[in-house]
Formats: sequence, structure tokens, C-alpha cells
Amino acid sequence: MKILRTDLKRALISKEMLLSIILGLLLILLAIIFEPIRSAFNTYFSTSKDLDIEIKKQLIGNSLNKVTLWNFGNYFYSNLIPLICCIPFTTEYLKDKKNGFNKYLIIRSNYKSYIRSKIITTFISGFVPLFIISIITLIFINIFNSGDEFRSIFYYNTLLSDLSTNNFNTFALIYGVISSFMGGTYALIGLAISTFSDKIFVAFISPFFLYYTGTYIMSILEITPLIPNLITYFYRYQSCKFSYIVMQLLILFSLSLLIFLKKTYWSKIYE
Repeated sequence: MKILRTDLKRALISKEMLLSIILGLLLILLAIIFEPIRSAFNTYFSTSKDLDIEIKKQLIGNSLNKVTLWNFGNYFYSNLIPLICCIPFTTEYLKDKKNGFNKYLIIRSNYKSYIRSKIITTFISGFVPLFIISIITLIFINIFNSGDEFRSIFYYNTLLSDLSTNNFNTFALIYGVISSFMGGTYALIGLAISTFSDKIFVAFISPFFLYYTGTYIMSILEITPLIPNLITYFYRYQSCKFSYIVMQLLILFSLSLLIFLKKTYWSKIYE
């Protein structure tokens, strides 16, 4: 337990954790500021005959609705989730090997506790910043919400489509939880990859690379349940089921866990 407390303290009370939260919020804030401005500009100067000045003003006002703000905020942020979740702790195992801190921790405890601590802490370190970002964003968009009327950004017959229309705050909270579990899982992917390379950058960037490469390949092959961005954009996929998200995260979680254990604890090589 001592080694787990040490790792959790290193992960949760660190400048890297703060950096990941600030980066996520900054990406959301930038999109929330600039996307409504761009949308308002395009609407106001639209040459469509169906839009008179009053309708244009109404549409521009609706761009500050919490649903629209949330959607704008996701433009940049959701695409960088696999990167943000790896900032706090994913590469710490590799750093410990390089500076010998792992030996110090193992001496104070044992190798099994050390490995278990790395797995638990890495997952939590990927989960926590995304959850905090989601909660802060939800509070923010409710404060600046312009009203109940908005142009729907969602597709019909998608996962949680009824909830997004009837109780958007609950929908946004559930989305935050799902994306947080994704963050924890992708942080573990980086941890697993760190056992193959001594390059910190490789371990850090690999989950991000896997996310986009996997999305591209699975989209071409039309294997919807295994498309990585299905998790971050499930509300846009009409064929998405909750079981697809659970299955995909379980597969990635299990593979990452097996790889990390095989390269560390099961290999009997106490680095």
C-alpha cells in the first residue's frame, strides 16, 4: 500500500496532472470562443433568402446554448484525448527505470506491489484529468447557457439520442465518464508500449498514433465496433451500441495489461 500511495501522490499531485487538465480546458475554451464567432459570422453574412435579420439574430443567439457550446468545445479536445490522458503518469515507469527510482521503490516494498501500483496509478492518472475536465466544462456551459432553444447537433436513433435531447446534462456527464474510462485505458496502452522502447516520446505518443491509425484502418474495413473514435463520437454513429464501447475498451485494457505483465512481472526480469 505504501508504494501505491507514493505513486498516486506522484501522479495526482503533480505539475503533469495540472498540465493535462489545463491543456484540455484550454482546447475546449478556444473552440468555445472561436467556433461561435465563426458560426455567427457565417450566419450573419449568409446570402440565403430564407434568413432575414431576425432569424439570423436568433440563430446567432442559439450558438451560445449549452448543447452547441459543448459540441464546439469537443472540436479539438476529443481528438486529443489519447494524448492528454498520457501526460500525468504513463511514462513514469520508463523514467523510473532510467533514474533507478524503481529499485528504490522495490526495496521498500516488493516487485509485485510495484507492478500492481504502476497499473492502478496509470489507469487512474488517465481517468482523473478527463473526468475533471468534463465536470468543469459542464459547469461552464450551464453558466453561459443562452436558453433551452437550440439547433440539434445530434443524429436520430444514435446511442443516448433521447437522453441528449431530454436531459442534456446527464448525457454530458455520461459522456465524460465514458471518455474518462477511455483515458485510463489509453494511458495503460502507453504503459505497455513503454516496455518495448526506452524512448519516452514513443511511449507517450503511441496511444495517440494507435487511435488515429486504428480509426483510419477500421473505417476503411467498415468494422464499426472496433473503430477507436467510436468512443469519442458515439453520438454520431447510428450503428453504435453501448456494448461496442465496452467491448473495445475491455480488449484494449486486457491486451495492455497482458503485454505489461508479460514484459515485467511474468518475465522474472526485475528491472
